[in-house]
Amino acid sequence: YNMKIIHFIFSNGISGHEKGLIEYVINNNNKEIENIIYFFTDNIYLVDEFKKKQYPIEKKFVKIIKIKSFKFLSCLFISKKIIDKESFNIIHSHLTICDLVISLCKLIFHKSFFHISTRPFDYSYSKYTIIKYKILYSYICNKSINHQIFISDHVKKITNKYESFINKNFSTIYYGLKNKIIAKPKKRNKIILGMVGRLVNWKGHLIGIKIINDFYKKNYFKKDFELRLYGRGIEETKIKNFININSIKYIKLIDDIKNTDIIFDEIDILIHPSLNEGLGLVILEALQNGKPCVVSNRGAMKEIINHKHNGYIFTFDQEETLVKG
Repeated sequence: YNMKIIHFIFSNGISGHEKGLIEYVINNNNKEIENIIYFFTDNIYLVDEFKKKQYPIEKKFVKIIKIKSFKFLSCLFISKKIIDKESFNIIHSHLTICDLVISLCKLIFHKSFFHISTRPFDYSYSKYTIIKYKILYSYICNKSINHQIFISDHVKKITNKYESFINKNFSTIYYGLKNKIIAKPKKRNKIILGMVGRLVNWKGHLIGIKIINDFYKKNYFKKDFELRLYGRGIEETKIKNFININSIKYIKLIDDIKNTDIIFDEIDILIHPSLNEGLGLVILEALQNGKPCVVSNRGAMKEIINHKHNGYIFTFDQEETLVKG
C-alpha cells in the first residue's frame, strides 16, 4: 500500500453517516490505499446490525471494539495502543467523543500524525450543547485536527460561527451515497409516500403525521395513497397510539428492514419533516433514485432541494404547505 488510513468511529449504532463511511472502507481497499475501521461501541447487538444491513464484515478492514458505557479512559488508552501498534499515514475520527479521544492522544502523548475529522451534525439544539462543543473543539480538538470535513455547508457555517476555525483547512462533502441506482419505475394504483429514519422527536414524524391526518379528514387528498414509516425508535409508541386512537388505516409501520435499498424501490415520494438536520442522507438517496422529496425548511435540506424542481420545501408555521407538496 502507498497509503494507510485508520478510521475511528465511536457510536452505538449505524446511522446514515456511519453507513457511508463503512461502505466506503469496504469498497475502497486497493493497492494504493488501505482503510481500516476501529468501531468503538457499547451496543452488544452491533454485529447483528452489521449482518442485518448485509455488510460483508472482514476482520481485516472493520474491527468492532466493545466498550461498556463508553468509558472515556478506556477509549483513550485503547486508542493509544492502536496508534502505537499501527503504521499509518492518516487518522480519521468521526463524532465528538472520538474527535476528543484522538485529539488527546495526539496532544497528551505527543503523537505526530495527520488528523482528519468528519463533522456530520448541526449541534445548535440548546445553549448547553453550544457551550459544550465550543469549549471542546475550540480549546482541544481544533488544536489537533488538521482538516475538517463537513457534511453540508449548513453544518460548516454554524460550526464556524461558534468555533471560529478560520485558519483551519476544511471542506464540504455530501458523503454516504452508493454508486448505483436502486429503484425501478413502477405503475401503481395508489401513491406510496415514505418517511425514512429513526423514530425520534427531532425527525418530526409525528408532527408530519398529524398534519397529513388533519387534511385527510377534510378530504383534501384527491388520490388514494399509503404512508409508510421505515424505522424504529423511542417515538414508536407515541406514533402507534396516535394511529390507533384516530383509527388510521392508510399508515403502515415497517420496522424490520434487512436491506434498506428496497425502500426506494417501494416508495414514490419521500416526506422528511425533520426539525433539525445536518444533511439528510436519505434525501440524497431518494433523489439518486428519481424520487421527489417533500422536506421542511430546516437545516441543510434547503441546500439539496430546489423548490418545485426536485422537490418541495414546506414550513411548519404554514401546515398546508406540507400537504401541497
